[in-house]
Amino acid sequence: MILLITVSFQADGQQLNAYLSFENGILQNADHFNTLPARETANGGEEYYNIDFYFPGANIANTSVNGIGYQFLHIKGFAQMGQIGAPALPAHNEVIAMPPGAEGNIVIINSSYVEYDAYMIHPALEPAWDTDGAPDPEFWIDDEIYNKDEFFPKSIVEITNVALLRGIPLAYTQIRPVQFNPVTGKIRVYTQIDFKLEYKGNKESFTSIANDNSLHFTNKLKRLVINSDNIPEGITRNTESKAGEKEY
Repeated sequence: MILLITVSFQADGQQLNAYLSFENGILQNADHFNTLPARETANGGEEYYNIDFYFPGANIANTSVNGIGYQFLHIKGFAQMGQIGAPALPAHNEVIAMPPGAEGNIVIINSSYVEYDAYMIHPALEPAWDTDGAPDPEFWIDDEIYNKDEFFPKSIVEITNVALLRGIPLAYTQIRPVQFNPVTGKIRVYTQIDFKLEYKGNKESFTSIANDNSLHFTNKLKRLVINSDNIPEGITRNTESKAGEKEY
């Protein structure tokens, strides 16, 4: 499972300098722009779930370590990839419920990107201890990644984990709108990422979720996933219980 970390704009030595437009690469005062992406969804019922992201840009925070300049790119609503020593690039998880028995398959429907030069993305570090007097996380770069002439991460959308909740597969789907090549110093920024999660395999119907789960459980499940419309209402306590029904 690939972790996400949150990096504050007020970290020691880190200064929020500019807003980078993904479309034209112009750097402007960060105070006047919103980096919140637009998101559209389409529900394919028992077959797929479609998410279409549009990214206007990112705020850039510059910092220096041992005399070398690094950048963080911040997008509202996104954290950073947390693979220690790898580039700390923006990432966001969407939790998508799949029909019981299904396996997920990511299909990129459409994507658009632009490349910009002269960047060195800061690596993700160990999380800091939240105690007085605790030392700062040690700066460490994964040389295997930073010496490789290729874009990181390889996939702009990836299922990083599938959790089973009472037999219901929940696909933790990570969206990564920025890729970085450490050797060339190029960033590849995506203005659009349109993808769908297909439900494959020997799957049951979403409606089967209601057969032995309570309304309390299905309401909690709806709050957890983006495709809440696919989750049926469970059985209420005053309804005649079905075999195997859980009352919680």
